[in-house]
Amino acid sequence: MHRALALEDILDGVCAQLQQQEAGRTLASLAVACTYFLLPALRALWRDALGVRQYEALMPPWAREHLKLVGGPSPAQLWALADRYCSSLSLSLSRSAVHSALAAASDQRTLPASPPPGAEPSDWARFHFYAALVRTLNADPQTRRYAFRLPNTHILRVLTLSGRTPVFPRLESFNMFIEDNRGLACLPSFLSGELTRLELHTGHQVTLGAYCTLLAQLGKLAPALRTFKVTGPLFTEPELQHALLSAVGSLPTLRTLALEGVPMPQFFALLAPTAVRALTLDLSWFYLPNVEDTPSLHPCTLPNLNTLRFTCPSAAYALRVFSSISLPTLEHLSFKLSQQQTPVTEFSHLLELLARAPRMRTLRLTLSALNLSHQPAEAYLALCALRELEELELALPEKGSPLPFDGLALGDVQLARLTSAWRRLRRLRVAPRHGGSPEHRPRLTLRGVAALAEACAELEEVEVHVDLSQIPGTPEAADGAAQPRTCMRRLRLGKESVLDEDSAEEVSEVLRAMWPAAQLEADEGRLTAGLVRFCKVHNARR
Repeated sequence: MHRALALEDILDGVCAQLQQQEAGRTLASLAVACTYFLLPALRALWRDALGVRQYEALMPPWAREHLKLVGGPSPAQLWALADRYCSSLSLSLSRSAVHSALAAASDQRTLPASPPPGAEPSDWARFHFYAALVRTLNADPQTRRYAFRLPNTHILRVLTLSGRTPVFPRLESFNMFIEDNRGLACLPSFLSGELTRLELHTGHQVTLGAYCTLLAQLGKLAPALRTFKVTGPLFTEPELQHALLSAVGSLPTLRTLALEGVPMPQFFALLAPTAVRALTLDLSWFYLPNVEDTPSLHPCTLPNLNTLRFTCPSAAYALRVFSSISLPTLEHLSFKLSQQQTPVTEFSHLLELLARAPRMRTLRLTLSALNLSHQPAEAYLALCALRELEELELALPEKGSPLPFDGLALGDVQLARLTSAWRRLRRLRVAPRHGGSPEHRPRLTLRGVAALAEACAELEEVEVHVDLSQIPGTPEAADGAAQPRTCMRRLRLGKESVLDEDSAEEVSEVLRAMWPAAQLEADEGRLTAGLVRFCKVHNARR
């Protein structure tokens, strides 16, 4: 073997590449082929663990036997089934006898507080060897899907009996669904000093007091935490939000926070002095028909916030949030509005508030088809205040829309005014993969595209619906921009784009004069065959 392969760093790099290619069998073969490859291959194989069931084979026999006992339905479910069975069949069997039998089964399922008398510390030696290699521990993806599946709580509690804390000493990322307080109580045994990412998803059996107790210890258990995501029904409670923000304040390295729940009045005021730079606030599971019933927010400035991802079902509540906070350092905003049809005044005011972030570089707005197509084009002119904007995306929800998309409301005049303020724009995307009714023609024509090319010299990628059948009449517009923009690499024509095949050659010359290096793309479909042919011919002549 070459001497270079005796270096551990090189072997780690080779095994990491094999792991990215999902070559698990190759790594397993390397682990048994040579002693030099043993540890690097095992580190790559065990670095990212999907689920906790795979550790069952590494446990002592007594621990595996216990997991077999708890693998079936819970005692509560068995009690309910027995009661229903006795009542429906009018059995003479006394319920006390049934309940006593089920109580015995419940005792068998109860986890012992300590290992059995005959257990040896060496019983966990094999598990400890592999646990030291794990960097990422994720929940079993089937945990929430099947009611009778072995819960994470039981496996985590068995692993706490291994005699070592933390159970995984080199763990960097932990993502788990916790069913009840017993699972929450054993979490401190899994949080290590090297943990940088923590995601906790809790069920309805977790109580408020138990969760607050865990959050109070978080600063000591995971001092190096950088990303913290929490979901669950309890996060609508102000007491838990207060405990969460207190824990965030005790984590000086925390940069990313994600949660669900309607913010309490002091939420942003308590968040302001923390080191959090990226916030994800998801209200998609909440129905807010009457904003007056939600608590008013205390006005404050968030001086450290750089990235905000906000999902809101109501434009009225989004107005309350954005009017209460000031974002002087915000650079990246992703805002999703689930409301199907927003009143014009609220929509215009909302865009004005979004434009109050002077340093914004990336803006992604996910709106309904009605809001994108039928809001007045002048409402978007408020975004002219974003002088530092580099990327703009106007998108429809990923799961589709109940109504067809009839094209963006912006026309040539409005786009020309906007792009004259966005001199640093690099990417512009407007729902290119969504199409509406064939009878609706895009409001944007080649004249607006020419204005876009002339104003934005650094433009690299554009995805829009455009009417290519209208050739600009003025010589300046027909010749494209004053200077060809060589930075432009990709122009994607949306499904609603219209092309007159008789003038396709002239359109191609106009686009080539604007962006000589641009690659044209279009989705193949029943109504886009002409666009696809046009793109292929144009690209062949570049």
